[in-house]
Amino acid sequence: MKNVHKYVMFDGNQMLKDFRDEFTFISQVPYAGKTLDDGTVEIPAGVRVLLQILHDDAPEVDKKTGEMIDNTLEVFEATIIGAKYPLPLKKGCKVKLGGYRPEISYVINYNVILRFTEISEIKPE
Repeated sequence: MKNVHKYVMFDGNQMLKDFRDEFTFISQVPYAGKTLDDGTVEIPAGVRVLLQILHDDAPEVDKKTGEMIDNTLEVFEATIIGAKYPLPLKKGCKVKLGGYRPEISYVINYNVILRFTEISEIKPE
């Protein structure tokens, strides 16, 4: 049996727009990066973060039920490439993402692999 993965490109900039680029920071872990067998760095090290979606303006419809899908309060993981661990963020703070890297972001087997170069805290006004 051959293991075949289907890669789907993902529009991270549209996702940020649909989610108003405002998330609740939940946690972080170091990301080792990805190095090829010859030692070439394919994806630099960084930090993987777990974020909670606060808004969902995407017009996404469930194909089976016909109902609108609302991702508000769902969580997702993103990798901040080149960031130093630990990030100066506390659990529960509001953050925004930037520097989406579409060339190393994708969907495989319903898992979204999102990579960015920036994360920053949204300070309360």
